[in-house]
Amino acid sequence: MGQVRQAVAEGATTVNAIRMLTRAGMGRCQGRTCGGPAAELLAQLLGVPVEAVGQATSRPPVIPAPLDGLLEDAP
Repeated sequence: MGQVRQAVAEGATTVNAIRMLTRAGMGRCQGRTCGGPAAELLAQLLGVPVEAVGQATSRPPVIPAPLDGLLEDAP
């Protein structure tokens, strides 16, 4: 929350801007857990409806690669 507040103080006005300036939305869930609360906090700090701050741009999912599969191709 402190980092979101700092980002707003630095001029962030959208969820994507918050995502660029903080780690919000950058974890394994890609914002599915923290995206809503971050958007609500941003809207509250700006005094606008939550719809006005937008949504985070979706990113391709991160899928862990099993080490066994990578080692099969090693010489």
